[in-house]
Amino acid sequence: MTNLIIGIDGGQTSTQCAIATTDGQLLGVGAGGGLLHFAAQGSHEVYSAALAEALHRAWAAAKLTPQPVAAVALGLTGVEAGTPEAATALALLPQVVQFEQVDIQGDAVSALNGAHLGKPGVIIIAGTGSVAFGIDRAGKSARVGGWGWLTGDEGSAGLIGRNAVIAVFHASDGWGPPTLLEPLLRQHFGESHTYDVKRHVSASDFGARGFASLAPLVARAAE
Repeated sequence: MTNLIIGIDGGQTSTQCAIATTDGQLLGVGAGGGLLHFAAQGSHEVYSAALAEALHRAWAAAKLTPQPVAAVALGLTGVEAGTPEAATALALLPQVVQFEQVDIQGDAVSALNGAHLGKPGVIIIAGTGSVAFGIDRAGKSARVGGWGWLTGDEGSAGLIGRNAVIAVFHASDGWGPPTLLEPLLRQHFGESHTYDVKRHVSASDFGARGFASLAPLVARAAE
């Protein structure tokens, strides 16, 4: 039986992979691209490619050839244990790694365990998306947020960027206040007219990661 285990944290911005021994010795880490929600077009291919990239780099860092492992634990954005999304993640996993045991959870669960080592506590994630998750001494858990950039993710870079675009469009229409974001946004996309920004943010591959990339413009305007 192999003594290797793999941990994978799959977010909207990037995918992180760590290879370790069952006694806790870290051997190598690697990073890959970000993930899409499994309901999105092309998400399966993005998931497989991101995991393959992160695993390839982790194996290289560990100076090991890819091989079967004892267990894989995944914390993935937009996934909850026991859901169809988790089943999809499991079905695609053998394409990139062979394993004896697997555990698939949402990224909030893995972040909580990473921060508190399985003990009671609370974490708040504010990255491309946002979620708060906690567990008490009795094992009761509670979650707020994590609904995605279309319907939630308050305080996240994705929603900050999306709100910036809305503010610019409202200002351009004349029923929102003028904003320094308008010239910054045009410059960001290399466009002379605000209307042309719509073409970029409406692209099928823009999404949460694209809006999150606009958050620094809000900081610049605020300064």
